[in-house]
Amino acid sequence: MNTSRNGVFRESIFGELMDLSTELSENMTEVFLLQVADLQKTHEIALVYGDILKTILALRDYAEIMEQVCDEWNLEGFHRAIYELRAKNLKEISQKLETGVGFHYDAAMQKCERRKKRSKKDNGVGEDALVLASKQHEQVFVNAQTTNEP
Repeated sequence: MNTSRNGVFRESIFGELMDLSTELSENMTEVFLLQVADLQKTHEIALVYGDILKTILALRDYAEIMEQVCDEWNLEGFHRAIYELRAKNLKEISQKLETGVGFHYDAAMQKCERRKKRSKKDNGVGEDALVLASKQHEQVFVNAQTTNEP
């Protein structure tokens, strides 16, 4: 059964994309002033730099997801064209924000990929130590119970 049609995306396809976005957006705190004018007045919104980056990441992630589900869901014709057009529009908005704050999404994603590959190296016992500690704790608990029985 293809669960992606039911609103659940397979982690093997979409999980890495989301992990990279979360990693990129941490610890961004510079403030920017966003001014938006309508017919009556200009509105000013104080944003943290990280908020703008998160917006860029969300737009790019969503555009990427829309492109990927076209193939995943075998979309064709008008439905596929709508998804592709929306993805293109989201990327254009993202590009405007990227240019405005001097952020380069593709370069940042490449940097994250390199850092992610470095962090996957096995650098010790890790999980094995945790399993051993859990077993030792369990054994101590069992021994304590058996020695306290009448």
